[in-house]
Amino acid sequence: MAGKEYGIERLYHSFCDYLKENGEKIAPLMISGRIEDYLVKEFVYHIYSVTAGESFAFVNLGKTNRREKRVDICVATTDSDGIYIYGMLEAKYLRNNHRIEIGTAEDENYTLLKGLSAQIGQYNRETHGGYRVKLKSHQKYIYGLVFAGYVSDNKNNKNDKDRFYRDIKEKAEKCGLKYHDLKEPYLPTVIFDDFHLHLLDRDFYATLKSGLWRREGNVKSDSSPQ
Repeated sequence: MAGKEYGIERLYHSFCDYLKENGEKIAPLMISGRIEDYLVKEFVYHIYSVTAGESFAFVNLGKTNRREKRVDICVATTDSDGIYIYGMLEAKYLRNNHRIEIGTAEDENYTLLKGLSAQIGQYNRETHGGYRVKLKSHQKYIYGLVFAGYVSDNKNNKNDKDRFYRDIKEKAEKCGLKYHDLKEPYLPTVIFDDFHLHLLDRDFYATLKSGLWRREGNVKSDSSPQ
């Protein structure tokens, strides 16, 4: 029995809705360290769940002996000829802190955004990781699944939080990135804002925003794994 394609934007927005409902689980993880891998695996399960298995996602897929960069998320379904990929996404988690130490990780964000710019764009190959590729997006884009987390021990730290997100936008613009259907790299989806946490005898406030981004032009090709 053949599967069914689901819009990548639809899957993304329903995933953000799922994350909003689970802030009490996600916010503490933001203080434990980088949560990119966790969000990727949650997205994979979400795709499986909301499509009742008609679609699924492979993680870190690509064969270096075919000069393929590994892609974080490849969304697949089936037709009469077997499995094919209809959506591809690279995930990035940007943050302002290393674990419980506030304000020490922002220097990584520009490097991460430059890496994302190199990883996404138009993908014109007919196969990836041994599977056929028939991307659903009209321009055959690999999307950027972007999350940006800000943690502070001061709830009244709005100016610094605004600066953090503004800085991400400015750096993303320099890297040629934009929200998928807009001209600038916005993070319009607020998963939660100043979510209160009390741990290790301290109070923290966590904010998580997200955007589905893209970049014009072809994906840069080389044989190095990502």
